[in-house]
Amino acid sequence: GGVWTDDDATGQLNANLFDASGVVPGTYNFTYTVTSSNCPSDNETVTITVEAPASAGTATNRNICITNDNFNLFTTLTGFSTGGTWSDDDGTGALLGNTLDATGLTVGSSYNFTYTVNKVACSDSETVTITITDTNNAGTALSPVSICDTETNFDLFSMLSGEDAGGTWSNDDGASGFSGSTLDASSTTPGTYNFTYTTVTTACVEDSETISITIEKSPEAGSATNTTICESETSFDLFSTLTGYDTGGTWNNDDGASGFSGNTLDASSAGPGTYNFTYTVSGATCVSDFVTVAITIENTLSAGNGTNAQVCINSTSFNLFTTLADYDTGGTWTNDSGASGFSGNTFNPSLNAAGNYTFTYTVSGTSCPNSSEAVVITVNDLPDANILDEEICDDGVGSTTENTS
Repeated sequence: GGVWTDDDATGQLNANLFDASGVVPGTYNFTYTVTSSNCPSDNETVTITVEAPASAGTATNRNICITNDNFNLFTTLTGFSTGGTWSDDDGTGALLGNTLDATGLTVGSSYNFTYTVNKVACSDSETVTITITDTNNAGTALSPVSICDTETNFDLFSMLSGEDAGGTWSNDDGASGFSGSTLDASSTTPGTYNFTYTTVTTACVEDSETISITIEKSPEAGSATNTTICESETSFDLFSTLTGYDTGGTWNNDDGASGFSGNTLDASSAGPGTYNFTYTVSGATCVSDFVTVAITIENTLSAGNGTNAQVCINSTSFNLFTTLADYDTGGTWTNDSGASGFSGNTFNPSLNAAGNYTFTYTVSGTSCPNSSEAVVITVNDLPDANILDEEICDDGVGSTTENTS
């Protein structure tokens, strides 16, 4: 039947109920008084201490690296009260105070740890989940390689072993034709280029590995032009038949021509005919390139050996070839003296006055020098016989005089 009084006027007393949420933390007094009409009244004062609420804070789950041997669990909390304790919910044995040694835990596993704050009247707890991640591994670079500039899709990962997926490649030397993890060597200037692969996670330190690739220029044997040369050529350079070729290659004597040495052909030793020669350029990495050229060797030309001739003026057809010996056919005659009655290789002396007439026979070729031979044809008059008048002596003996011219 007594009553409570709110000694400190908190305003939070309702009959015998005190609402501590409406006051600031502190100490408050409340008195209970009992009165009687016959006896003296009695009272008793109690002191209520209101504590600030305990807060274990708000947790953020974290991934940490397997190599982390000194992880502070408080870094996972915000708004927490100090003075609490951490508990190793999964019994890892890796927790000391608020410090976690992850080196003995299992990669890929998650572990729970709870922070609890206990006061006289209040308590709070918060649990955080820690996931253990593996170290980054960019792998091990293989020995530097050379590739040909004809390679259009070279995989940079083929140069690594044991690497983690999900990393990124960097183009250290700015090679053209690089994209993602591939290299188009055909659009990159020959040379040596470095590329670095880096793996990154939020928990572990990044790891990088650099590879080296040398791009080799593909061999070029050039373009060949088949050529005809004269048998009199003693030092023909086979390179003169090529354009756009790389030096340092070798020539092959495909048909076994005599007079061949290095890149030079002595046509006078090989003799007339057609011979093939192949030029090959080899590379350390690229496929060899070759080109074949055909060399045709022509006979040296000969217009023959001429002999001057005499013909009678009454001849109507003289074959000029009868004046030549050991000549090549297919040549042409020229009428050097402008004689009448000349056609092809035939001369009509009867259409000309007596005298000397010169004709030249010329044989022409595509590669050998022309050869010419001149002959002189002498046209002679017919003999002229004159009979003189006969004189008869008185002794009956006559004489005749013949005049031959």
